[in-house]
Amino acid sequence: MTWWRRTLLSLTAATLAAGVVTTPALAAAPAVPTDLKIERRDKPALPCDPASPGTYVNPDGLNDARAVVFSAKVADPEGVEVEYSTWPVGDPAARQSVRVPVLLDGIAYAQVPDWYKVDGTYAWTTKAHDGTSSSAETAPCHLTVDRTRPVAATVTSAVYPPGWTPGGGVGVPGDFTIASTSPDVAQYRYRFSGASDYTYVTPAQLGGPVTVSFTPQNYGYHSLQVDAIDRAGNHPSYSPSYSFNVLENRPMVFSARYPADGTNWEGGIGVPGDFDLSSNLPDVVSYAYRFNDDPEQTVAANAERKARINFTPAKGDFNVLKVQSVSSTGERSVLREHRFKVDSAPRVTFDRFRIGSVTTLTFQSRLPGAVEHRYWFTRWDDTKTEPVVVQAGAGGTATATLTTTVHQLKSLHAVSSDAAGTTSTESYTSISVDGAAPYMTVTGGAHPEEQGTVTFSTSMENPVEYEYWLSYDRATRYKVAAGPDGRATATFTAADALGGQWVIGRVRNAAGIWSIEGSAMFGITNHPDVTSADFPTWPAVAWRSGTFKLKANQPRATEFVYTLDGVTHVTPVGADGTATIEWTPTRAGQIYLVATTRTAAGVGSGNNQYSFTISDAPVVSSAEYRSGQSNTGPLNRPGTFTFTSAVPGVTEYVYSVSRWGTAVVGDTTVAATGGVGTTTYAPASYGTHQVKVAARKADGSLSAYTYYSFDYYSG
Repeated sequence: MTWWRRTLLSLTAATLAAGVVTTPALAAAPAVPTDLKIERRDKPALPCDPASPGTYVNPDGLNDARAVVFSAKVADPEGVEVEYSTWPVGDPAARQSVRVPVLLDGIAYAQVPDWYKVDGTYAWTTKAHDGTSSSAETAPCHLTVDRTRPVAATVTSAVYPPGWTPGGGVGVPGDFTIASTSPDVAQYRYRFSGASDYTYVTPAQLGGPVTVSFTPQNYGYHSLQVDAIDRAGNHPSYSPSYSFNVLENRPMVFSARYPADGTNWEGGIGVPGDFDLSSNLPDVVSYAYRFNDDPEQTVAANAERKARINFTPAKGDFNVLKVQSVSSTGERSVLREHRFKVDSAPRVTFDRFRIGSVTTLTFQSRLPGAVEHRYWFTRWDDTKTEPVVVQAGAGGTATATLTTTVHQLKSLHAVSSDAAGTTSTESYTSISVDGAAPYMTVTGGAHPEEQGTVTFSTSMENPVEYEYWLSYDRATRYKVAAGPDGRATATFTAADALGGQWVIGRVRNAAGIWSIEGSAMFGITNHPDVTSADFPTWPAVAWRSGTFKLKANQPRATEFVYTLDGVTHVTPVGADGTATIEWTPTRAGQIYLVATTRTAAGVGSGNNQYSFTISDAPVVSSAEYRSGQSNTGPLNRPGTFTFTSAVPGVTEYVYSVSRWGTAVVGDTTVAATGGVGTTTYAPASYGTHQVKVAARKADGSLSAYTYYSFDYYSG
């Protein structure tokens, strides 16, 4: 509401309060909304269309809400709302309306997802309200809701028919007609293989076809993707691709010595090579060709449209053969360019590169009249070494020797030059340098103050000395002479540096050249060792009494502190650094023994956790029916089964017998005397039997079950 409208209302109220009887002027109605549009995400809005059927839309494709969004502009937005109304053009009585506020920029947006659920043509209008009065209603705009997808477009082409049969050719334009049987197609989009974006084209009349042209630049299979788009922007749910084959109408060139875009070591300056020409075209009588900038020549084709020409390169690097087939009427095909590399780089051979060793390089020139070779290396960081010049002998051959002192080399490069200064192409050879790092093994030294032994060997020739150090004391270096066989052995005393450690070393030869570093890992711990023949860590053991042996690895340890199944004990370290402890289980399951040592001053070691499993399941044995062995005999032969358990308080055993999973003896009890119980069973049928048995204690609890299986057959 404008200031003058607010002032007018205020004056009217004051006049009435004073008893003045004059009639005040009425406030002006808000302006009629303008600039009516249908909004779209990421696309320009659609303007009002006053004529029916109006603008075609599919609400599903307009925005994320899948609904029509209207907008209108109000000249004076303060305190104003815009009323949107819509109705089917054939049923004005079905009018629906909604009011929305006007934003600060003067635009009022309305989104009503419930509208337009049924396809058809609708009218819509707007008018403004300021709470006191309303503007006039705008003239109706029209829209048609269309969610029906068009029929997929089809493609036809006389020059490039679909399928395997090749048509046209490289550089040969062809027309493609795109059409759809849907009468409301307003646009097509298409994309040939290799294109990243679609091209849009509009038919001359709604639902009509379009024709587009395409000139292939390559032979072989191509594809054309097309979409029909109707007035509402609908696409087919699926549009098949049109595939076609382009004829290779350029001459084909094959040369074993000079392949296209490749290099053959057998070629080179002054080395002749054959080039075989052929064509897919039906009428070829000759070929017109030219090497590099030489004059054009012609060679006749045989009855199979083939020809062979010979060429001797006079220059290195890339050369090019340009060739066209010629028909009986003199018509020339599309030009073929066969680029090939004439490699004039020297051949460089060598045995290997190893630090401290001499390597011999042999150069064989492929540049006529070469008088010298120049070589250099590229390092890992892509920097290059200074070039070395080697004079070439007769035939351009040469040798050079070098001693490798670094290993960060990745490639060897070389070129040849003749007396006139002509330089060959560059050879490139990937290399790997053996750094001759010492190979080391470590034994011992696993505990503080324990002596360890390191053995050294290397691929370096004539090593004289190894230098080594420990990862926890890198500043202290030790040396040991290499023996006649190049090997060496040294000792060290492990420090109180717990965890993973390394011995690091290198080796040098008599010339003072050092290898790269090698290393060997070892670990230092000071926690005690725990061993037990009675209670191994795997598998589970039957209930029994037994012993554990503890061995101290902490220097000057005086006692062991260990917790066994939750109970902590202390026992002295014996003169030999060990202690033996006895133990009897009180429960079944997984048991942990955690052991440490400590000195007289109370300094503790690390801890060692040792776990094992105690089973309270009884042991089953039978002399007549042995498990895991072949048992034969007559049916109903009785056999004795003995159940034993070391678990205290066992009063009886509960067992059952099954044959191939079917019970033959139900749960049965047998008394236990001194932890031993026996029963007799006579198999009434052959097959695999299983005895399932558990021990019951006086408190009524059952142990874990033992499953004793045996096979019994007639023999």
